[in-house]
Amino acid sequence: MSNANNENTVSESTQIDRKHYGPTFPILLGALGAWTLYLSAQLPDFIQRGRQLPGPRYFPTILGIFFCVAAVVELVRYLRQRRNRTVPAPSIRQRAFAVMQDWGSHSVVLILASLIVFVPLIRYVGFIAGGIVFSALVMLRLRAKWYNAIILSVVVVLVIAVVFGMLFRVPLPRGAFGIAL
Repeated sequence: MSNANNENTVSESTQIDRKHYGPTFPILLGALGAWTLYLSAQLPDFIQRGRQLPGPRYFPTILGIFFCVAAVVELVRYLRQRRNRTVPAPSIRQRAFAVMQDWGSHSVVLILASLIVFVPLIRYVGFIAGGIVFSALVMLRLRAKWYNAIILSVVVVLVIAVVFGMLFRVPLPRGAFGIAL
């Protein structure tokens, strides 16, 4: 009996994956990886005492390589799934309609839109005040309780401000409120 239940669960989850999986994600992931690698190659070398150290291009290069490898893995997954498909693939129109109705897709669009607004305004509002508002709004959109969103936003932004502003001495915008650590 439990074996039959396991088989039903596996076939249902496989059917769901096949139903909603397309080539867009691996292509975008590969493009993001290539773009990250290109931009990281533009960063200057970090040479100290005649030795080249990892410097500012180290993390973006690792991230770009990770994105490219993930794109290849996802592309192979898509090609395998496509080869084994037993049901016809949904049309682009059906997929687009499903994406527009999806709460997760709405969240991604809203978070990206708020980030596009947040980045230019941070100069005027300041990193700490703007970061707390942005972080709290994102957490509220992701269905966190309002008091958790506020507490975590304050803690996260203050930790980032201490690490980058005080330890790494990155100048963070003070803004009109003049809040800085």
